[in-house]
Amino acid sequence: MVIRHIFIILVAALLVRIGNLLLLDTTEASLLAEDGILYWDSSTALMTQKFGNLAEITRLVANSERAPGYVIFLAGIRYLFGDSFYTVLIVQSVIDSLTCVLIASIGAALPSVQAPRLALLTGLIAAVTPNFIIHGAMFLSDTLFLFFSLQCCRRARDFYEAVEHNGSPSLVWR
Repeated sequence: MVIRHIFIILVAALLVRIGNLLLLDTTEASLLAEDGILYWDSSTALMTQKFGNLAEITRLVANSERAPGYVIFLAGIRYLFGDSFYTVLIVQSVIDSLTCVLIASIGAALPSVQAPRLALLTGLIAAVTPNFIIHGAMFLSDTLFLFFSLQCCRRARDFYEAVEHNGSPSLVWR
């Protein structure tokens, strides 16, 4: 993929997401809609309790009713950058923007002469897709799930391509 296209997609996606964050209703009730309150409260519990071992952490997260990865992610961001809604949403916006670049890289891998143009088009469409923008500005696990799922798809494609061309898999990250 062309570096210029990566930069264009990343900047476009970040601008759209940061613009959306600036236009958000900043009340706690609107930011913690749906399952967001459960994730936020679970991450607060994870941050405030003293744990003697990993089993205690696992038990707390298992009782949170939601996926543990996002609770741990929230607690980590809050621990590193402070207890602010916007800090977490900015980090999620960056991850969501990287997801748009990842979508473009999958488009660039298609066997076509037009693959670079297709990559730019798919990345820009992902950058302005309302579903991505809205979910990236909510405390939901969708942003992380999509990023890691697409990363798995990309790596599976790389693995398949390595086997197809070389006869043996390449475990080197590109």
